Parts: sequence; structure tokens; C-alpha cells
Amino acid sequence: MELYARAGCSTFDTADIYGPSESVCGKFLKNWQNMKESDIALPEVQIFTKFVPNVFSNNPNFAYVERSVQKSMDAIGVSKLDLVQLHWWDYSMKGMLDVALALAELREKGLVTSIGTTNMSTEALAKIVDAGVPVVSNQVQFSLLDRRPLAQMVPYCKEKDIKLFAYGTLTGGVLTNRYLSRELVLKTSSLRMYSRILKEAGGEKYWRKLLGILLEISNRKAVSIAAVALRWVMQQGPFYPVVGMTSGDHFEDNLKAFSFSLDEFDMAQIDEVLKESKGPKGDCYELERNIF
Repeated sequence: MELYARAGCSTFDTADIYGPSESVCGKFLKNWQNMKESDIALPEVQIFTKFVPNVFSNNPNFAYVERSVQKSMDAIGVSKLDLVQLHWWDYSMKGMLDVALALAELREKGLVTSIGTTNMSTEALAKIVDAGVPVVSNQVQFSLLDRRPLAQMVPYCKEKDIKLFAYGTLTGGVLTNRYLSRELVLKTSSLRMYSRILKEAGGEKYWRKLLGILLEISNRKAVSIAAVALRWVMQQGPFYPVVGMTSGDHFEDNLKAFSFSLDEFDMAQIDEVLKESKGPKGDCYELERNIF
């Protein structure tokens, strides 16, 4: 985290359901603030978290929302959360708007700086916005293999000035140099999660063809396939990639996405392959919501 923060990538994404992640972020934030006392040039660090209410066993009333927000504040060690992103598992279950409005009230009380959502469909996001909740962001899955947000979410968010955080930009490592000469074995939980996306997009034959074009472009730019895949996402609209970080191994690769742009020829090459894509279809997280 310090490696990335010193390079200017100083916003970190976590959630209340990611095990001890909030506490880990809180420990880093405390150490970082101590370092800033002797080096004021260090950038400010932001910790974005999520609120994933357990609607199956709890009544998500205001008191429950406030307790959950306070719990995140305690874990991160702050008196005010930078951003709380609301996730809602099942739209058929009542309470989503009430919870969103509760977050808005907590924002007015000074416990939350900004409110976002995660994995919201365009319709659900519009309901929350129309209810008067000042949503600033929605975090969705988006990559060269999953372009669902382009159909409805991107136009809506442009109209409402809502930022989009994109996770899954490398599809669990599938869109990297790693598999150029290796068999794709879906042995990790991350790869298994994205296997349905790969299948819906067109399967391994389609993915290999896309990987070949990305390799050609990456060679021209003297960067990795991952950097090209990240850059493509960044050039699609108000997108800010959320890059998975279990170590600093891919630090240089990730930073290189800021060092170049994809020109018209590059984009045309990619688009030619994307025309063969079969999916996934539907709105953001629609496929996964129906599965889970």
C-alpha cells in the first residue's frame, strides 16, 4: 500500500465484508498519517469502503445502518468515512431506498463524506438518485471481456455526473501476458468467478484472438498486455479502474497505464475483434445476480 501511495495511487477500496480488510487499511492509514507529519509532500490517502447489509437476517433500519457505518469507522480508525458504497443483493427484497436514504442522513450528520453504490443496475441506481440520494459513484465489473456498462450505465452516469469504478478490468489475470503460452486453468476463486464471463464473451478461442491483438499493441507501446487492457477501460468514459493488489509484483505494469494512450489505429484493431463478442448481455451484474 505504501508503494502505491508514494506513487500517487493513494485511494484504496475495501468493504465491510472483506474479512479484516478495513482494519488492515486502518493500520496503514495510521502509519501513513504518522509519516506525513515529517513529510508533508506525501499525498492524502483515501479509504473507500462498502456497506453490504445482511438483508437476510437483519432489518436494515436506520439504527442498523448507523451501527454498521460506525463499525467501519472504528475499523478504519476515522471519525468520518470518505466513501460508503451500497450493495444490495436482491432487488425483490424491500428496504434498498430506505437504506440509501439512511446513508444520506448519516452524510448530513457528518459521518460520511460521499455516497456511492456497487453492482447496481442502471434502473436501481436511477431509483436511488431520483429519491434524492447524492450518489457520486457506482462500482461495476468492466473489461474488454465484459462491456455491459457501455449499453446503459455509461450514458446514465455521464448524464448524472456519476463516476464509475471498474473492477475485473483484467478478468482475474486472464487479460495479461501470463497466459500467452500457458493453458488456462481455472483453479483460483478469482478465475472461477470470471469463467462465466469468459464463456459468455465467446470462449477460449475468442479470448485467444483478443489476447493476440493486445500483444501486438503492447509490443508497439512497449508495455504489457495488462497495461493495454487497463488503458482501454480508462478511455471508455468516466471510468476509474480498481486494480487488485495482493503484492507489489505488478506495480510497474499498473503505473504504465498512465504513460500512454491508445490511438485510433489501436482502438480500431481492438474493435475489430470485439465485433465477434457474443456477450455477456444485459445490465451490470444482472448475470451474476441471477446466478447467486
